[in-house]
Amino acid sequence: MHKKLLSLSFIAITILLICSAALSIVSFTPVLYTHQFTKHHIYQEFPYPQPAVDAELTTLLHYFYGNTPLHTNFFNQKEQEHLNDVKQLLSTLLLIFYSSFFLFFPFLAHIPHQQRAPLFISASTTTLLLALTLSIITLFNFNAFFLWFHKTTFTNTLWMLNPQTDNLINLFPQAFFYDMFIYTLTLIAFLSISLLFIGIFHLKHKL
Repeated sequence: MHKKLLSLSFIAITILLICSAALSIVSFTPVLYTHQFTKHHIYQEFPYPQPAVDAELTTLLHYFYGNTPLHTNFFNQKEQEHLNDVKQLLSTLLLIFYSSFFLFFPFLAHIPHQQRAPLFISASTTTLLLALTLSIITLFNFNAFFLWFHKTTFTNTLWMLNPQTDNLINLFPQAFFYDMFIYTLTLIAFLSISLLFIGIFHLKHKL
């Protein structure tokens, strides 16, 4: 029972590590944001030069990642309250990532070498199936998935913004989130496949 619990815990930690790592990388990589701003012509939505919009993005990411207050007039009070909710969500994401990262190696150390390969394969294939399922769901109806996520994640309706009055929805339209979600699933798949190959290699060579 102890060995089975250890194995299941290790698989769960590995899945959380892969998913939270991919989400964290995508969420905090500025170049992905600016690429989307260019792709979806977001810069043209504002009466400001591109460097000014990029500066607001930098301020926002610093606010999300650290303890820097959000000092800006770019977002109104309602938007800033919603961004505070988003910050709490991203803080939870980072907590999951750091926790799973620091738990991964102690758990790995307690697993015999001959049992690691099957667990790597189980964790990677499970994560791949999860990514594939989400890909199919979003491919057919991302709008429904997007609404479901907001309704289940946030306890208020601050996320329901008006493009006529709120800069936030113009800066991050739904098309932006769709592409960022695809980036995340792609990265999850890449990390999972990499772990799968490691597991197969270890199994083949009986390491």
